[in-house]
Amino acid sequence: MKGVGAQTIAPRPQGASMAALRVTVGIFAHNEQATIRQVIEGFLAQTLSSAILCDVVVVCCGCTDNTLLIVEEITERDTRVRLLIRPHREGKVSAINEFLGMVDTNLLVLSGGDVVPTRNAVELLLSPLIADERYMMTGPRVLMASKLTPLRTADHLHDLLWSLHHAVALQRPKLGELVAIRRDVLRHFLPAGIYCDEALMESMVAAQGGLLGYVPDALVYNFAPASVGELYRQRRRIAAQHNLLKRLRGYRPSTTQPLLIIRALRTVPGHRLPLVLLLAFLETAARFHGRWDVRCGRSHQVWRVSRPGSRADYCLTADATVHAKSDRDSARTTSKSMR
Repeated sequence: MKGVGAQTIAPRPQGASMAALRVTVGIFAHNEQATIRQVIEGFLAQTLSSAILCDVVVVCCGCTDNTLLIVEEITERDTRVRLLIRPHREGKVSAINEFLGMVDTNLLVLSGGDVVPTRNAVELLLSPLIADERYMMTGPRVLMASKLTPLRTADHLHDLLWSLHHAVALQRPKLGELVAIRRDVLRHFLPAGIYCDEALMESMVAAQGGLLGYVPDALVYNFAPASVGELYRQRRRIAAQHNLLKRLRGYRPSTTQPLLIIRALRTVPGHRLPLVLLLAFLETAARFHGRWDVRCGRSHQVWRVSRPGSRADYCLTADATVHAKSDRDSARTTSKSMR
């Protein structure tokens, strides 16, 4: 794959023993009763040959719905699933740090409670880490789960946003929603004060001279916000944290770099131009709003969320594989970038 800083990963040596490699999955959830069962079962059903799945740790933060009951039911039938209850929401970074204090495996996979992996997603994400020790963190391609009901404006915007993320990540990795990472990268835990967890971990990899790997063949599925307003609040929060990350650690995610964004926009079909203009307006306003939040000292450690009680309007199957409308042609190539 040709691109900015693109590099091809060397194949794993045949016959190499990987039996010592162990992986723990961390799932971080707040009121995710609509999806948590599919997410957990999706990880339990992973086809792994390069590492051993030791545990799936579900960290429930301030849950007030049926998330805990669902997780407890799964723990009773599968000993690999462990439940960690945090009575109060203190932000995902705080939850990740508590998770790090209780695991000791070589490799980690960190996921939100509403991100459904395909059966080979973890294997594909681990492959670069195993093949080349310089790679420290990898991420998948994120697609929107198919809906059984007509798409709303928020759905179209969400789908376009992740298409652009994909086009940017092919040039220079931007990892999110679900990541695989070496435990050594986080040996000192995540620093306080910055709450965009994936981008923060990217900055830690960069500081250690490691490589980030975007693996577009590894597919995971997420769900669109309930409304355009909720999408805007999400983008504002992310913009504020990216601004703070740049100030405090001097790191800029690839999705904040204009040249990469312009190149990504060239991949959008012409008939989606009105949608692009609407998304550009929302994103520009969110970034200005996010900078204002940082200037005013507003913290986004904990944010308002709206969780549906059911995802019955989405197509989710028993093996945690969902279908999505996707231009899969570009998903056949793996792009890696050096930081």
